[in-house]
Amino acid sequence: MTPDENLNSPVLTIHENRVTRIILNQPARRNCLSSDFTRALLDAIERAYTHATTGCLLLEQRGDVFCSGLDYEQLSDSQECETFYRLFRIRGELRKPLIAAVHGACAGAGVGLLLQCHYVLAAQGTRFALTDIHSAVWPFLYYQTLASAFSPRRACELSLTGRVFSAADALSFGLIQELVQPFELEDRALQLAAGLASLSPAAVSAGLACDAQLHATGAGGEAVEQFQNALRTPDFAEAAAAARERRRPVWPSLEAAK
Repeated sequence: MTPDENLNSPVLTIHENRVTRIILNQPARRNCLSSDFTRALLDAIERAYTHATTGCLLLEQRGDVFCSGLDYEQLSDSQECETFYRLFRIRGELRKPLIAAVHGACAGAGVGLLLQCHYVLAAQGTRFALTDIHSAVWPFLYYQTLASAFSPRRACELSLTGRVFSAADALSFGLIQELVQPFELEDRALQLAAGLASLSPAAVSAGLACDAQLHATGAGGEAVEQFQNALRTPDFAEAAAAARERRRPVWPSLEAAK
């Protein structure tokens, strides 16, 4: 079993038995989503989706963190937020199943990525959190999907507090569909992917097109604009500075309100 790319690539793919495994391969950076990493991931998904012999896509990870969120340290208001926004709407483009197997931890935009999957398995003990608020940013780019998958009230609570929640909570919230023992995760994910890959491609494509219509959203431009505006705020700059200096932030907007 040999990856299609060099082992140092940020995203690896392995194709076998009508299943294309897409592996997030930046464990040293906790698979944090930079612009380049996101483009590489989108490219890997597109290539797998258009591969004639792919029947199912399986998203996996290297390291103990599935994805730690957006790389806010590299972001600026001049970067193309549409790249991230497209990742958080990729489900609507797919006509083949995308499933994920996650363990360890998943935070921020990593949760947004899981919401683009048709089925998510998680190992017991996995922890989740919507951490964008700690960088002085609301999860605008995937918030509508989040509210649709959970409930508006739950999405608001988790986005507002940034609190850690368990795999059992993720199951009850609807973020994941199956909870397994850690040592069973890979085998169970491959078993599920192989089963989905064996289904009628025509029936699956038609069904996922129907699913995409149900989940279609029309607020893309507004979400991107809100995200770009957040990156221009003094509070965002202060959050980044506080993280670098390992101190508590002093919010300019709080000082302005006095």
